Amino acid sequence: MKKQFTLSALLIVVTLWSQTLWAQNEKRYSIEMSFTFNGKTVKTTLASTSYSINREVYEEDSAYAPKKYIYYSATPVKLEKDLLLAIKNKKASYDILITMTDNYGKEAKKETLLKKAMISSISESYSPYNYDYAGSISLGINAESIVLDGVELLP
Repeated sequence: MKKQFTLSALLIVVTLWSQTLWAQNEKRYSIEMSFTFNGKTVKTTLASTSYSINREVYEEDSAYAPKKYIYYSATPVKLEKDLLLAIKNKKASYDILITMTDNYGKEAKKETLLKKAMISSISESYSPYNYDYAGSISLGINAESIVLDGVELLP
């Protein structure tokens, strides 16, 4: 009787522990980047994104002021061939839509639009310690403006 109780208690603990571990690995949000290239929609799943708006706080005297951009960083989960083909054209600009979806359905979908955006840099590193993909990719994107919650911001 004591063995049955111990075995039952152990089974309950293992079941609860495995459900906790499963919940910790579940992704709350899905992030996707999409844009049109050569008449085809390029979609890429992203692991993370961030942006930065830098504005000058002084008057510039130069008649040739540098062009200002919004700097956006995206980390694709994988580097797909369609994305590489779009990056290949270094002078091309796109209207890039970033969509963040709550997988639990509790929050509204968040959309960020990068207008006249150019993918200005790409870096990829490799590591034997990553379980999903043996590398890490980072895209640097320069945009002329960004639309957040329907509000267009300029640099």
